[in-house]
Amino acid sequence: RVGEVDRHTDNSVVENRNKIIENISAANLITATGDNSELYGPEVGCILMEYASQVVHHTCITSEQKNSGRTAYQDQFHTDDDLFSANEVAMHAWGTLTYVYVKKKDREGKLSDKAIRSIWAGPNHGNAHSHYAIPITFDSENNKWKLHKPVHSHQVKVVQGIFPLARPVTQASVADMDAMANVDPI
Repeated sequence: RVGEVDRHTDNSVVENRNKIIENISAANLITATGDNSELYGPEVGCILMEYASQVVHHTCITSEQKNSGRTAYQDQFHTDDDLFSANEVAMHAWGTLTYVYVKKKDREGKLSDKAIRSIWAGPNHGNAHSHYAIPITFDSENNKWKLHKPVHSHQVKVVQGIFPLARPVTQASVADMDAMANVDPI
């Protein structure tokens, strides 16, 4: 009687890819949230894994891809686009402070905010030239950020090097962050 052949290696490429996605997600989470990773990790885990999967898709996965210098994305779509040109938007560090512009017709009133304070969560593949962002508001009762349903827009202002989820949150620190970003408080 003959047993199964290659049983333990059949799914090795997929398992290796999943391990890489987990490692990239963990690294991005720690960069974006600092010591607050246990506080915000459960809320952003799925979106972070989706972003990490996009990044991994733009790397060489199989030995053939490594030998040819082509990425999985380039092989699948028969293109020479890299991570930056394929997404049609500037790439930023996940969790970077971002202000998402709100169109006039979508505002609640004449004096409503023109932008939403958010963290950058990657490119939005459902819309061309669109960024994905997670709006954040200050929760004064718990002195932490409240994360809201993700939004997308092609008009964003990304403030490089500022990771709001990694900073201590007080009303003063929120105002300081807005001042560093050179925007009106939202």
